Amino acid sequence: MSLSAIVMMVVYLGVVGGGLVAGAVVMATHPDETAGELAVNEK
Repeated sequence: MSLSAIVMMVVYLGVVGGGLVAGAVVMATHPDETAGELAVNEK
């Protein structure tokens, strides 16, 4: 592979991996507390 392809691959993996880590951190620190209220059936 050429150097430019390797650089682009590393940047892409950094963006995708960083997005996954950022999403996991946000979900861990701000849990979805409204799901329980929406799931309750009112009768």
